[in-house]
Amino acid sequence: MNIIIFSLLAIGLILLAISFRKDKGNNLEVQLENFSIQILKEMYQVKQKLKVIEDGMTTQDKSKN
Repeated sequence: MNIIIFSLLAIGLILLAISFRKDKGNNLEVQLENFSIQILKEMYQVKQKLKVIEDGMTTQDKSKN
């Protein structure tokens, strides 16, 4: 009877440890996703600023001619 109890306890502890490892992987996935979203937002902002600069330069070129 004691062997069964200790076996179930050991299995429970192993499953608990596995569940924590899975959470760390999920946390890493969420961090990577947030980082990707942040990079995409920054790229969008840079593209918008570049577009404004290019529009300003074409406006200056047209006014010189």
